[in-house]
Amino acid sequence: MSSDNRELPFRLTIIDGKCLSDTTYEVDEYSIRRTQKGCNKYVQTAIRAFHGSSTVKLLMGQERIPKGTNEKGLFPVFLDK
Repeated sequence: MSSDNRELPFRLTIIDGKCLSDTTYEVDEYSIRRTQKGCNKYVQTAIRAFHGSSTVKLLMGQERIPKGTNEKGLFPVFLDK
């Protein structure tokens, strides 16, 4: 078996913030406006939790990140589950 196909001998859960998309217009109340090089864009972000220790990356959950905050405030959402 190659090392690429082996699972880790322990369970590793990864919680991380991700940008789901960016647009030139505000999609909804979760859209975060960012200006870069004089250009406005709106990003939609989420926090995801998934098992990173297996060959299949099981997604455990996803929550959208509200404007004015970051993923740190949403960690309890996953830790309480």
